Amino acid sequence: KCIGDQAFAFSDSLRSIVIPNSVTSIGKSAFARCTNLQSVVIPNSVTSIKWGTFSSCYNLQSVVIPNSVTSIGTFAFNDCANLQNVVIPNSVTSIGAFAFAYCRKLQSIVIPNSVTNIGIGAFGGTELQTFTVEAQTPPAFEEGLFESIVSNVVPTIYVPAASVEKYKAAEGWKYYADKIQPIK
Repeated sequence: KCIGDQAFAFSDSLRSIVIPNSVTSIGKSAFARCTNLQSVVIPNSVTSIKWGTFSSCYNLQSVVIPNSVTSIGTFAFNDCANLQNVVIPNSVTSIGAFAFAYCRKLQSIVIPNSVTNIGIGAFGGTELQTFTVEAQTPPAFEEGLFESIVSNVVPTIYVPAASVEKYKAAEGWKYYADKIQPIK
């Protein structure tokens, strides 16, 4: 039912993981620094991805996050340098600080309309080209959504056409006003 904190951390031999439906909880840093891990399937029984669960899984390329997950914790996928594809389901309401920071191969991401809060630096150090936010009301976030100590690349931010001006005026978002455009 539970994968404990750091249960598989530093397991270089893990290449892929399919977590069974009987698992309802995955602990902090459970798979951290599994440097050869390439793919993960998380079951619908899991409701949160905790602090550092998959951090520094350098070769992780894809992850399936189920509709049951409501929160993606701080450092959850931090420094997954080869992560290319992630779909955040419409069940997620919060994305923690530095959750996807330094995911250098991540080119685009869609933030569903269910997300109301995004932590500081959640996408810092990425090379995102497009960042789509589906919410009509701008999600709250702390300053520095894309910034990092290495680079300050800010992608084009696509938002609902009716909300462009709301985003350009909203706290935090206003710093990226020149990058905000309507969803095409």
